[in-house]
Amino acid sequence: MSRTNLEPLAEVIDTQYRVEEAGFRRVVDEERRLRAMLDDLNEKERAARDALRTDSAMRSFGGDALWFTWMARNRVLLNARLANILARKEASQARLKKANGRVLAAKDIRDSARETQKNARTAQQLSVLLEQMTWR
Repeated sequence: MSRTNLEPLAEVIDTQYRVEEAGFRRVVDEERRLRAMLDDLNEKERAARDALRTDSAMRSFGGDALWFTWMARNRVLLNARLANILARKEASQARLKKANGRVLAAKDIRDSARETQKNARTAQQLSVLLEQMTWR
C-alpha cells in the first residue's frame, strides 16, 4: 500500500478508536454516578438508623419499616442498573482494546511503509551518485 492510501486509513482507524474511547468514558462516568448514588443511599440508611434509635414516634406507626423498605427497593434498583453498566463496561472495554490494537497495527504499517520509502529514496540517490561517478 502506498503512503497516500495509508494516511486516510490510519485517520479512520484513529477516529474509530476515539469513538470507542468516548463511549467507554460515558459508561465509566455512569458507573461512577451509580456508585455515588449507592454510597449516598448507604449514608442515608446509616443516618436513618441512628435517628430511629431515638425516635420512638416513627417506629410506633411503622415509619421505620416503610423507610427501610423504600431504601431496600432503591438499593436493588441501583444495583441492577450498576450490574447492567458493568456488563456494558466490559463489552466497551473489549471494543476499546480491539480499536487500540488496530491503531497500533496501523502505526506499525505506516512506519514500515515510511521506512521502505526512505530506503528506496536512499537507494535511488546512491544509484544516481554511483552513475555520476562512473561518467567522470
